[in-house]
Amino acid sequence: MVVLLKKWLYILILLSGYSVTACAGVIVTFGGNLSNFNPGPFENTAEYSGSFMLDDSIAPTGPNNNFDGAVTNFTVSIFETTGTATFTGTGGLLQQFSNAANTNNFVSIHLGGSNGSVNGSTSFSYIDTQTGLSVDSLFTLTNISFDLRGSDLFNSPLIVASNLDTSDFSYRRFVMGFERPITGVPIGNWSSINTLRSVNFGDEQSSEIPEPSTLAIFALGMMGLASRKFKKQA
Repeated sequence: MVVLLKKWLYILILLSGYSVTACAGVIVTFGGNLSNFNPGPFENTAEYSGSFMLDDSIAPTGPNNNFDGAVTNFTVSIFETTGTATFTGTGGLLQQFSNAANTNNFVSIHLGGSNGSVNGSTSFSYIDTQTGLSVDSLFTLTNISFDLRGSDLFNSPLIVASNLDTSDFSYRRFVMGFERPITGVPIGNWSSINTLRSVNFGDEQSSEIPEPSTLAIFALGMMGLASRKFKKQA
């Protein structure tokens, strides 16, 4: 009987497995205001904030150290007097490289096109430059990019940068590209060049340490009780 119990315990442990959260990466948060020079389909006074994760389990490839698909869980919200527009994305490209003199490090992040996907649209009223009429039109987000520069941003371009904040970047730019339909003017892109007031690459977020599941622990306890009972009967 004890042998049979041991066999059932082995099966239970195999079926129950271990509780593991396989998720690790660098959490990036950012925020700022739209440029008055080029606000895109938004108000000049609009503010924004967002966050995303950089998956540090992805190995870089190519001469510019491309971390393909490293950007996950991207979200950014634009705050206007007329409401809030939210955009999301995933599967974007991270690049880390230095200039020829090795005096400046570059961190570039791209979503949209061949680099993952972006989602979201917004309606915007503007004056048609050809007709002089007010037009309400829908603008669809097509791409997002970050351009961050500074000295000594990372120890190695082969490892995703972390523990960085606004003071580490001497140059910060965030651009959203939009596409508009025909409204009496040629089809074209309308981009928003944004001023990054804050950006923070947090510590690496590690997964939980694997541990036996509740079912496996329960099975061990039951086996112990059964074993004591059979010993007393013997």
